[in-house]
Amino acid sequence: GEDAMCEESDAEDTDGDTEADKSKFLSGCTFLVTGIRANRKASLCASITAHAGTVVENVEEISLSSPPDRLFCLAEKACENPKFLLALALGVAPVISSPSLCWLADSLKALAPVSVVNYRLNAGACEISGEEMSVLEDQKETPLPADRRALA
Repeated sequence: GEDAMCEESDAEDTDGDTEADKSKFLSGCTFLVTGIRANRKASLCASITAHAGTVVENVEEISLSSPPDRLFCLAEKACENPKFLLALALGVAPVISSPSLCWLADSLKALAPVSVVNYRLNAGACEISGEEMSVLEDQKETPLPADRRALA
């Protein structure tokens, strides 16, 4: 169910890291969580903070001159709210966080941020043609460059 989407799985300690170290794998990551129902959003935010990530509630908290190095936008679908649009303006490809496909849930299972390549949301759609637009149209299958502020 939805509540299970962000639960941790039991992962083996194979590389010498302690479980405490692995539980902080989102340290240094900042998240804009938007366009998600309140109860699901609360669960996602709790999972992020439990793994040392930071959730930004207001877009005013993001410095446009010096945005976070590892900024993520989690959403169920493309939308036109301030957090989603700020992410696009900063060149951050929003990643999907729906009940059926969730970047955060898969990262929690791996106890490490997984590549965003298969989780990118479209930036929106053209109102005239209905064609969906991506953040990096010519690089759909390649990781985002580091200067795009998303983890790849």
